[in-house]
Amino acid sequence: MDEITLEKIEEKVKSLSEKTASLVEKLETSTKNEDIDKIKEELEAGKKAIEELMADKKRLEEEKEKADLKERVAEMGKTLENFRAAKKIEFPTDNMRAGNLDEKTKLWQQVFMGNITLHNGKLYKRDERGQKALYTTASGYGAEWVITGAIDDFYDQVRLASKVVNLFKDYPVSHNSNEIPIATGDMTWYLTAESDDDDDTGVTASTPGTGKVTLTAKKFMGRTWFSAEEDEDSIVPLIPQLKANMAITAAEALEDALINGDDSATHQDADVTSSSDVRKAWKGFRYQALAVAGLKKALTTLTPAAILSVKTAMQTYGVDPSKLAWILAPTTNDIVVAQTIGETKQGFGKYVTIANGGITAMFGAQAVTSGKMRENLNASGVYDGTTTDNTVLLLVRTDRHVLGSRRSLTIKTDEKIESDQVQIVGSFRKGYAPLRTPSTTERSVAIGYDLAVTP
Repeated sequence: MDEITLEKIEEKVKSLSEKTASLVEKLETSTKNEDIDKIKEELEAGKKAIEELMADKKRLEEEKEKADLKERVAEMGKTLENFRAAKKIEFPTDNMRAGNLDEKTKLWQQVFMGNITLHNGKLYKRDERGQKALYTTASGYGAEWVITGAIDDFYDQVRLASKVVNLFKDYPVSHNSNEIPIATGDMTWYLTAESDDDDDTGVTASTPGTGKVTLTAKKFMGRTWFSAEEDEDSIVPLIPQLKANMAITAAEALEDALINGDDSATHQDADVTSSSDVRKAWKGFRYQALAVAGLKKALTTLTPAAILSVKTAMQTYGVDPSKLAWILAPTTNDIVVAQTIGETKQGFGKYVTIANGGITAMFGAQAVTSGKMRENLNASGVYDGTTTDNTVLLLVRTDRHVLGSRRSLTIKTDEKIESDQVQIVGSFRKGYAPLRTPSTTERSVAIGYDLAVTP
């Protein structure tokens, strides 16, 4: 078996890091679930292999450090022996006396024996400095030999997986603006009698309504800089980690825009003021539902009947549960789960499906929990910076809202050689629109508001 060396380990880690970067790029462009699952398995296997290699590297470094220290001690001992031989030093065994030692040599004898210490150019007897042992924080007496170690694992921020985007049809589009034909009205049918006249005008004609929805691609971008030294010295493979973070946060940014978007001159939320905020991309679900009185319901008490009133507000649009999706805030998920299992006995049990502590369906329609559902809103369902103890609950008709992808997530790197820095830039272009603007006749989204974030 080949000997494991630090050089070989570093070569293997570099190779695995490059493979990880390649897999991350594949993950960003893959659309098939089976491909994505396979890539994720390979990423996990690569991560485990890197962890094992880093553990071997740490062990070898510790062994090398011990061997180097042993070698230095041996060299010091040899130097001392040579010095003693040259000076003909005899270390006496009685009364600490030697007949052939001059004063300078006697002084060195006391240093070697530890009775006198040299510190900052001055000699001290042991009891004058009170120094009796090496310890980790003593400058000149142990502190310099204590090093800081690092664990070659990485802990990301706590986040919820982005699930909202996958609820909707996403069309690949070939232009900045793209039109989708839609029906806006139906033919009218009439009851007619048997014709008995050649000049009978026949049944009254009707014309079905037609329309179109325009998907306009908006560009989303993210960028970060880092120094070449950071890339070289970081225990975490820096570029693959940053690319993976970009893929995750890009999905979160799109989800934020879909839920909380408002492209009005003044955003519905008081803390969204920048024109480059992703929540200024378009009018999202919360804005659409709050804008129509018939599509919003106050949920001052969270009961099955109260939640069902949100579904009822959609009328015909809310009948088929296979075309509906609930979007919940994390606290709403937990409150309903608690009530479902009987903690507060609100009777949710037969209306809610729970898996692994999370709600997956309510009243037959799928349910997802999103970290972008704000939990600091006022009783009207918007952020004002004063009343911040409410959230909302959304119900969306998934076949009445569409997405369009002009550019999938693209990540590029570039070097700034004059400052020895590297930048990573990610971008994607995405369009969104309801097939028709929600109204009292187009009930494709509904909202429950005034929902307290505590039971």
